[in-house]
Amino acid sequence: MQTFREFIEQKPWKAGKAEVVQFWQSLRPNMPIVMEPVPPEHKGTKFNFDGLRITGRPEFIGAVLSRLKDILNLESQGGTKLDIEYRQVENKEGVMKTQADYVFYVHATTETPKQEKPNASLV
Repeated sequence: MQTFREFIEQKPWKAGKAEVVQFWQSLRPNMPIVMEPVPPEHKGTKFNFDGLRITGRPEFIGAVLSRLKDILNLESQGGTKLDIEYRQVENKEGVMKTQADYVFYVHATTETPKQEKPNASLV
């Protein structure tokens, strides 16, 4: 059993490169991509939810996205929509860099039911 001090000093798990490569190689090809949607009442960062961030040149981002087309099916499924952002990255001072860097984000979200508007003739 751990002492309280050992518990407090415990570092988060982190895999080494060899472990990651072995895990990656062991994955079955073309596994279905299942994204758990972000609930509609969630506010703030989506870091703790299933999502993707791809950074780099547009050619790289496009090549990666071409291999992830299964995610697009979430847009046409009832009850879910995709929250997508694709933009050029500025440096911390808000200035564009000479070589453009880009970022792409995607999360599935739970679609909130649309409220029917009251009929003006009935009011």
